[in-house]
Amino acid sequence: MSNIKNKFLDTYRKIKRIFFRKYAFDAIPYSIADMKKFKKHPTTLICEGVLVRNFSADVEIGENSQIGPYTVIFSGTKGVIIGKNVLIAPHVVISGGNHNYKNIEKPMRFSEGFSDGPIIIKDGVLIGANVTITDGVIIEEEAVIAANSVVTQDVMSYDVVGGIPARKLFNRKDFFFEKGQNV
Repeated sequence: MSNIKNKFLDTYRKIKRIFFRKYAFDAIPYSIADMKKFKKHPTTLICEGVLVRNFSADVEIGENSQIGPYTVIFSGTKGVIIGKNVLIAPHVVISGGNHNYKNIEKPMRFSEGFSDGPIIIKDGVLIGANVTITDGVIIEEEAVIAANSVVTQDVMSYDVVGGIPARKLFNRKDFFFEKGQNV
């Protein structure tokens, strides 16, 4: 009996080693509320501890994008779309939807939520750690969001924004043209 047990354990360890070498990125635990409303490209990397709450709208993540550890994505009622080659650092909150704080007849917990629109993060965006992106924001291509920022308004292509609330610091294209380099 001991010999059979040892063979089984050896085989199990070999399979485990091969599996984690080949499928390490997909084996990392993350939580998604509704898999039917969640679409990710096979090359997307979702790190550990990511939480996706998409009960009423879709969440889509494009190819070669990376969602950093402990990021939280709430789809709200209109959804979240993340483009290709997007880098999202750890502890980012992407929060679609809002509470109806203007309704004083009911406690906020029971006031029906509302949404300004989907959150759209286009291709090539870099989002620093601890950033919060609020409902209805569109972040255009190749923009950079500095760490610890709160994004409440749309961000234009190649803009670098930072702060609370996030404000434009400079445009990456202008920066490179000032230095005499081609983009």
